[in-house]
Amino acid sequence: MQVHRRALWCGAVVVAGLLCGGCQSDNGPVVAYVNGQEISQNDYLARLESGGAAMPGEKPGEATLSRMINEQLLIAEATRQGVAPKPAEVASLLTALQARPDYQQIQKATGMTDEQIQRQLLEPTMAQDRLLQKLAGVKDADITKFIQDNKEKLTEAEQVRARVLQFPDRKKAEDALKLVGKSSFEAIAQTMGLNPASAGIVSIHRTDLGAYPKLVIDKAFSLKKGQTSGIIEASAPANFLQPNAPPSAKQYVILSVEEKMPARPPDPTNMFDRERIIGLVAQQKGGASITPATLQEMTSKLREAAIKSRQIQVVRPGLKDLETTPPAPPAPNFGG
Repeated sequence: MQVHRRALWCGAVVVAGLLCGGCQSDNGPVVAYVNGQEISQNDYLARLESGGAAMPGEKPGEATLSRMINEQLLIAEATRQGVAPKPAEVASLLTALQARPDYQQIQKATGMTDEQIQRQLLEPTMAQDRLLQKLAGVKDADITKFIQDNKEKLTEAEQVRARVLQFPDRKKAEDALKLVGKSSFEAIAQTMGLNPASAGIVSIHRTDLGAYPKLVIDKAFSLKKGQTSGIIEASAPANFLQPNAPPSAKQYVILSVEEKMPARPPDPTNMFDRERIIGLVAQQKGGASITPATLQEMTSKLREAAIKSRQIQVVRPGLKDLETTPPAPPAPNFGG
């Protein structure tokens, strides 16, 4: 699979380095170019539809394209420093992600194809992790030792993937239970006046006592995959922000188990695990030089240099301000 696709130029000659706004790629019309690499309209719209927070005063479209521009700059910098992930490595990470039981939920939430997830989410993530790894001087031996020293902490705990319906009174729960098996949990939620998104798949761990009542957690782990509970009556979890508050009201819960996942130790050969561990080792080894603001500072410098050298060229008229708009300054690092 071709990960970096060169921009398609209109005509044999591009005068003064200007790109033709009518150019088309194999992925639809072009929205912008970064270092000659295209950002297609199809990719832009997929990211726009998947959502993402915008800064105050920033339009969603601007925020989305700005993030995509930053990602291309990080990939280009990783290539320049010789640490960019190879196509086979990105494909391996996608394969690991596809093996997760919640992969279809990830696809549904992002609205992206496998190819878009690989190119727009995984490749930029791998590039930024490796830039941080190089900055912190992390070696493979460091990763191996970190896994050995933190195997218990890195192990993913046993969990249940389930859909949950919660009601404030029993009558509503009884009415909802009559619909179980006839309609999806999302449809039942909507029928009962709940947000359909509230019936999406959630992960339940045995230690989630702040999120779910113990009776609900115990029931989730007692059911088999594909089974649905009856009505579970339990008090809402205590509010840890108000420990002296009176007992919470009753909740009436119905849950359906989608998947049961045993505890899974970290696997250094699994690219999905490896990228997560690299980030942790880089943070530990880098000390004060690797902070949550490090990546933002790096991106800001790349963005400023790209603007100065006119490496960002936006074709979509309403977003052209991004050609010259510098990124927001990094947040202060109060934690040191």
